Amino acid sequence: MSYRCRLQLFQPIQIVAALTLLIITVTLQLIYLPYAEDDAYIHMRIARNLWQNGRPYYNPLIAVMGSTSPLWILLLAPLSLLGELMPLAVSILNSFIITATCITWATIFSSSTKTTGSFYWILALLVAWGALISASLSLMETPLALLLVGIAYVALSRKNTLWALPVTLAVFTRPECLVFAVLFAIHRYREKRPVSMLEILAGVVPLAAFIAFELLLFGSIYPHTAAAKAIVYQITTAEFVKLLSLATFGSKVSGTILPFSVALMTVLLCILPFTLSSGKSLQAKGSRYPDACIFLLASGIILTLYGVKHVLVFSWYTPLMMLPFYGAALWLTLSQRWLISSLGYLALLPLTATTALFVAGAFRTEFSPLFESGARAKHLLAIGRELQRSFPGKRIMAPEIGALGYTYTGEIIDGLGLVTPAALPFHPLAVPLQRPAGYIGAVPSRFAAQQDPDIILGLSSFLGELLSSKVAERYTRIILPPVSMEDLALLSSGKVFGSDHIELLIRKDLTPPSEMLNKL
Repeated sequence: MSYRCRLQLFQPIQIVAALTLLIITVTLQLIYLPYAEDDAYIHMRIARNLWQNGRPYYNPLIAVMGSTSPLWILLLAPLSLLGELMPLAVSILNSFIITATCITWATIFSSSTKTTGSFYWILALLVAWGALISASLSLMETPLALLLVGIAYVALSRKNTLWALPVTLAVFTRPECLVFAVLFAIHRYREKRPVSMLEILAGVVPLAAFIAFELLLFGSIYPHTAAAKAIVYQITTAEFVKLLSLATFGSKVSGTILPFSVALMTVLLCILPFTLSSGKSLQAKGSRYPDACIFLLASGIILTLYGVKHVLVFSWYTPLMMLPFYGAALWLTLSQRWLISSLGYLALLPLTATTALFVAGAFRTEFSPLFESGARAKHLLAIGRELQRSFPGKRIMAPEIGALGYTYTGEIIDGLGLVTPAALPFHPLAVPLQRPAGYIGAVPSRFAAQQDPDIILGLSSFLGELLSSKVAERYTRIILPPVSMEDLALLSSGKVFGSDHIELLIRKDLTPPSEMLNKL
């Protein structure tokens, strides 16, 4: 059955399943809205500045590419008209995006295997949702990127000349999607069909437009944040594996099944290429290779790039690898060999556990894999709001600039240099003398001394070297909990990133209002 048929002839039960998924997603998005990730607010601040000032800069006067997702910034910019309701609007927007993404990838999975009926399609829909829900609840752009990748592949399979348009847009939503774009182009080349001018323009025009956009506003097409992270973070192989597992499954699942997951995925990655190449009904029409192999190859390349560079992986990175991987696991469940089929189902167990925790988190917040990081961002939103009221127009230095910078509209000096290039000459800090670990982005005391900010704010593990220096003597030191008091009661360890408190340093010539301290 062709993609055209599959897309036009959804069964009533499939429509009901998709609508139910949308309702569940909207509900979860609203429940989890206070626990969005810190980085989501970086995008929202940049988008707000673009709409208000015509420049997509984190700080209006500093021309730095503070986001790797220019398309996402352009999409969010008009939502800044809603003021304080902007995060709510992003949450609702992501509900529709993730639902559309799941429908698209469920169609790809079921069409590639030529399965009939609705059971496998609905199963694929749920698997895609489980792989994407973390990024969506975080208010990040990954679901949009994978929606564009999915649309591009459907268009390519239907020999639609516009297939290059969505995959090019995906690259400017998540740069890792360049891997999908290259593989799709190779797939298209192997078909040996004539290339039309419209097909070329579909890829070249958006590519040229975004390159011009970035060169005009930033003077570069390479995100400054990527360059800064390569300098600041010094992650070992063991730390990379641990952080990758945490980002993929969350702390509650990762801590119990990490060895199992690593062993199982290693086995699957070894047998998948051989199994898929000879599997029943996996040969895509007009192609020499199963559709599964294209996505699995993309997943492996992205994982390899992360591993080689020891990238600090977050929960919204992993769907780019895991959605294709889980799709391949789904293909394995159709095998006539019970051992291979069982391995496919086993590969889905960690995903099932993590997804169940997200659902459980709607009733018991502390069950959520996002709870610790989301609670931190929630607290920083409140702190930024109080600082805006008490110290408007002051200069604040911080290692985490998302939630704080969204509610505090003045200048934020990024102690890690992601949006403040002047910080980079002072990095990296030595481990363990100046910071606890290579994945901890600590603020250099020499940079703080140079900038002399009015206020310094951050978790104690990010400010250890600074607190032990003479710079700290210039400030009144205030100790705050790492999360709000209501969330602190639910925080099992009482710590966030190894810190049991936030340090708020206010220059001694400034007097913090007692009302502000009482609220914090």
